[in-house]
Amino acid sequence: DDPYSINIYPKDFESKDKIEEIIKDYNDAKIASDKEEDKIEYTVSLVTDFAKKYSLTTTQAFNYLDRFDAINFINQHYDITHTLPFSDILDDLALYCKNHGGNL
Repeated sequence: DDPYSINIYPKDFESKDKIEEIIKDYNDAKIASDKEEDKIEYTVSLVTDFAKKYSLTTTQAFNYLDRFDAINFINQHYDITHTLPFSDILDDLALYCKNHGGNL
């Protein structure tokens, strides 16, 4: 069984501050890791839906989006794009690729 809580009794304020720093660093790393995992899942879903919308294989869709820098665009703007409707993002990705030389 995994513990659900622990009690820590530092010997002085310096130790207390160090423990707080370690816990904060751990939590920050966990949040960053979870966000990266969310970005990957979101990107995979977008590529899959883009492929369906434009009658491509998933590999073709990924290669097309990557070739015209849309994968990078998704990753750079994830904080905004994941809040918008999927259908809008798919249309925007097609336009983004077209503006970068793509032609579906």
